[in-house]
Amino acid sequence: MRDIHAKDSVALLRSQGIDFARNAVAGVSSVHFAKLAAASGLLFNKALTWVTFHGAYDIGYLRVLPTRLEEFLELVKELLGGNTYDVKHVMRFCNGLYGGLEKVADTLHVDRVAGKCHQAGSDSLLTCHTFHKIRESYFLANDDGFREYVNSSRSVEQFLLTRLVML
Repeated sequence: MRDIHAKDSVALLRSQGIDFARNAVAGVSSVHFAKLAAASGLLFNKALTWVTFHGAYDIGYLRVLPTRLEEFLELVKELLGGNTYDVKHVMRFCNGLYGGLEKVADTLHVDRVAGKCHQAGSDSLLTCHTFHKIRESYFLANDDGFREYVNSSRSVEQFLLTRLVML
């Protein structure tokens, strides 16, 4: 791999069946993917709501990172339309929920219905089902309380500031 990467993350993905050599030859180029994503109407769309799990890292791969946190937060709002729930952030306000996606899903009795962990489609579906279970279990009686967590800037900023304090 020629790009900067975390060796342990690459090893984890390989252990889950990701074939980087095959992807380099037969996978979709990032430039082509970016064009398709932009043309799809999924980005820059304020009518959509995005759900992530610990998504600050994922969002950081969408564009060249700005040098300042404020610029990054504006980039997130611009790309995703400002309506983003980060399940990792929301669950901090839910008694008894902690850990990674698998742990939270297990706690809520949400099953993985397709694929393997650490595969984008499978994890996305599990994140969505977990999100809906949290909303139903913790916030249904107070939907306005739930909506206060929609602000992706707050979610991403809180995550990043927590990491900066730990450094």
